[in-house]
Amino acid sequence: MHFDNYGGSQIEMGGFDSSKMAPGVPLTFFETPYSSEWELTINGFRVGEKPTFPSGAKTAYYTPEYPAKLDSFSPYIMIPRSIGVATFNQFFHETQYTIVDDLLVGPCDLTKYWSISLFINDRYYVKLAPESFVLDVGLGEQCFIPFQYNDVDEWVLGEPFFRSFYAVFDDSKGIVGLAPSVNYMHASIIEGIVPSNALL
Repeated sequence: MHFDNYGGSQIEMGGFDSSKMAPGVPLTFFETPYSSEWELTINGFRVGEKPTFPSGAKTAYYTPEYPAKLDSFSPYIMIPRSIGVATFNQFFHETQYTIVDDLLVGPCDLTKYWSISLFINDRYYVKLAPESFVLDVGLGEQCFIPFQYNDVDEWVLGEPFFRSFYAVFDDSKGIVGLAPSVNYMHASIIEGIVPSNALL
């Protein structure tokens, strides 16, 4: 599955197209339990590239492990209910945002945002760069930020996630392969360890 940078998407059956992936970056494969939906787990995150924000606040936290549904039809990344407010406040630390016509909006200036790295399957940091989740929807200097609180304790990784990565689904092996999309070269997947600070 591949999303272009105009909002369109393509699905190829029976193979994959490496020209849609960042050059020289291989697919990283994630095991997924057998289910009616593709599902990973998330038990931490990191915001930005440094251990603290300029204010001195920590940027990386561990959380309880929650399921993370892969849903390319959802226009949102949805945050588990019980950690929604605390997680959102970290994701958009020092970013000014508001609600306009029931949409969460913030500045279109990408320098006002931090990258967001989700700790997936207790092994990989999967980084989303601001250009994949700050969307111009014709509101002038304000852009749509497609994050919501979920009404249950699970993540939903929707279109902003899939926009960042070329995704390969192998149902026979129960794995999902991800590589940064050729259109979003600042996305990345790196191995790491869970953060040591608890999200309170």
